[in-house]
Amino acid sequence: MIEYQGDEHRSSRTRWLSDLERVQLFQDAGYEVFLIGADDVDPDCSALAARVGRFLSRESAR
Repeated sequence: MIEYQGDEHRSSRTRWLSDLERVQLFQDAGYEVFLIGADDVDPDCSALAARVGRFLSRESAR
């Protein structure tokens, strides 16, 4: 699961806490959560794609 952390998380404590709880619930359910921000996708997302690829490789090796 990819969770985008936008600028609102910096300015809204309520939003940040709500999203933090949601991420923790997904992790508790066994999901891998990738937290990303604007720098992960702009100007390109090659580092993020490599990160996701490494995760998928580990999963397929299981």
